[in-house]
Amino acid sequence: MKLKSLFLGSVAAAGLSTAGFAADLGVLTSLDVCDALGLSGLTISSDTNCLQISGSVDYRLRYGDYRAGLNVANTYDGTVDPIGPDEDVLDSDLNLDWDTRVRAYLTAVATADTDFGPASAIITLRQVDEWRVRNESDIAVQGGDHTNGVQLHEAYVRVGDATVLMAGKRKMGKDGSIANMDDDQPYSFLFMSDKIDGGGVLIDADDRRFGGHAIQIVSDLGNGVSVGVGLENIDTQDGAVLFPGVDKDSNLNIVRGGEAGTLIGVVSYAGESLTAHLTGIAYGVLDGDVDSFAVHAGVTGTFDIFKVRAAVGYDDDFKYLGYSVLHALASAEATFDMFTVALSGEVANFDDQTDYTIGGKITAAVIDGVKLNLDAAWFRDDFNPVTGGETDTVRIRLGAEAAVTETITLTAGIGTYFGDGVFGNGGAGASPIDIDENLIFGDVGVAWAPGGGFTSAAKVEFNDEGGYRGEFTAAKTFN
Repeated sequence: MKLKSLFLGSVAAAGLSTAGFAADLGVLTSLDVCDALGLSGLTISSDTNCLQISGSVDYRLRYGDYRAGLNVANTYDGTVDPIGPDEDVLDSDLNLDWDTRVRAYLTAVATADTDFGPASAIITLRQVDEWRVRNESDIAVQGGDHTNGVQLHEAYVRVGDATVLMAGKRKMGKDGSIANMDDDQPYSFLFMSDKIDGGGVLIDADDRRFGGHAIQIVSDLGNGVSVGVGLENIDTQDGAVLFPGVDKDSNLNIVRGGEAGTLIGVVSYAGESLTAHLTGIAYGVLDGDVDSFAVHAGVTGTFDIFKVRAAVGYDDDFKYLGYSVLHALASAEATFDMFTVALSGEVANFDDQTDYTIGGKITAAVIDGVKLNLDAAWFRDDFNPVTGGETDTVRIRLGAEAAVTETITLTAGIGTYFGDGVFGNGGAGASPIDIDENLIFGDVGVAWAPGGGFTSAAKVEFNDEGGYRGEFTAAKTFN
């Protein structure tokens, strides 16, 4: 009985306490730090800091006979390389290739208020586990993005509001740089622009001379104008300033600290109908002897049904190859009731030659949820090292896209490359071989996005040279 009385008394006391607390809610309020800072998502708050947590996991499997690659249209940044079949040199029955990759990212952002504006510490960890097998080999090799365990992807501090100071380790490439490389993607396929990682002119989005250890300042001047200055690639990690097989002194792919330090200055404008930027770059400044200079500029205008874009990039020693590159493009797009029409052109001058592309695209919304795309492009190579002279390459592709439900989209395409700039792959160490100046290719795919940050897709590519590749992907993001 005594225990029962004690229990009932405790419950009664708790009830009275709760009632009193509830009454106090009418006069006492507590504002969460994350709410006060205007931050949302997956958060944890203390008295002074708001911790935001986000991340993603994705998986990709590729399988088929595709690792040889083919040689189409020799641009200044390499050849367009459709998938191509090959086989084991000792056993022609061994020809299957596969590539399996898992990527995981976890980001934590801790933010507190200061007299100068929000101050944040950003940490991102990542692991990429990628393995490749060629021609059914018993040995799997690491893929190009393999990290050998968990890696510190970025770790830096940031403080400020209208003017922001950032310092620490940023992501490598465009994603970790203050350099503005936007306003340069054409509205239709162009050979040289397509070969640039991320599309555009001159600068690859994954160029390791950008980002890395950095000190950066950006400032919003108002009326759409912003400026920035930064010193990036201070660490010269992972061969940041060199490219495979390219070293000015020894032709070895090694890291040279003398080329560390990328100095960047940028001016950007973003208005209602116009965006534009000018980015100036000096590579390898830390030793006091600048290795090369580059500039990237672009402008995009949107006027009712029309979009126009122009971009130019110049590097006085492109990827330390000993010659300059000037790459410029212009592109326009008009959207009507059922049709969207685009026309684009580009030109590149480098190493005493001039290449150019002209392309166009028509997109038609034939019925609700179904689109047809027809694009074509012609590329003139002033000097093709395979033929020793001038070559022409044409690409034509017809594609279809159908949203069969709110979450499922089907895609398909068929196309061809033709001209005297189309070659097969003669194998390791061999010269490219003629494939009758014609290559027919196609693809079919399905994409599924049920919501909740989850996506998945499957796709099959093939061509008339016997190359084929199936791909499955699945991913989930959270924040």
